Amino acid sequence: MSRHDFLRHYLPFLLTRADTLLSRPFMDEVERRGFSVAEWRILAALYDADRLTVGEIAELVLLPQPTVSRWIDRLEQQSLITRAGVAADRRRTIVRLTPAGRSAAKRLITAATDQLEKVEARLPARDVAELERIPRSVIAAFERDH
Repeated sequence: MSRHDFLRHYLPFLLTRADTLLSRPFMDEVERRGFSVAEWRILAALYDADRLTVGEIAELVLLPQPTVSRWIDRLEQQSLITRAGVAADRRRTIVRLTPAGRSAAKRLITAATDQLEKVEARLPARDVAELERIPRSVIAAFERDH
């Protein structure tokens, strides 16, 4: 391997490049709809749950809690989420989607699903299965370290 080939063989870079190529069309669609990638992730996380704490959202969307709090402020200003304190623990805040937020999340999830179908149509089925299996294996092997 020459010194100019390092990135082409560096696994973290390959994974990042594949992620960028696979997700860019949908991320562009998210932005066309007036949302940031962080907002999309937060809406999707809440769509899958009745309610989450800010800390749980931060963990799910892979962003620091202060960053998530700022995005939640914006989503709340748009009436897409509500939040309420927990009586037993004033430090915790519960976040929920409003009906408008659930509708926005559903539209984005539909667009994400449509994009995923386009990706899957371009790859052999065995590659799609491997692309789902391998990241789960990596996560299982390394997540406990963090």
